[in-house]
Amino acid sequence: MTKDFFDTEALRYLLGEMNSSQRSTFEEQLTCYPAARIALEECADVMSMLRRQAVDLPFFGGAVENEIARLLQTTRTDAKRQLQQYAHQLRGFITLS
Repeated sequence: MTKDFFDTEALRYLLGEMNSSQRSTFEEQLTCYPAARIALEECADVMSMLRRQAVDLPFFGGAVENEIARLLQTTRTDAKRQLQQYAHQLRGFITLS
């Protein structure tokens, strides 16, 4: 599992985009993988900072929420692209074997 994976999962966890089974799985990963805990802490810190700024500067609130959504989508797209690349490499390795 990569840092991008844990970043994506941490954001989904914090934004409430996981069902109960996915939440349980991620919470299990938090106990097993230091990278998962670090990703959760970093994402929580960034989101907290962004939300504080949105409160301090209310006219930017919508822009901040839009930026969070954009970052989440970018992370998902990057993670998907990376997984596809790994799958392609794995297929090539299996073909050569």
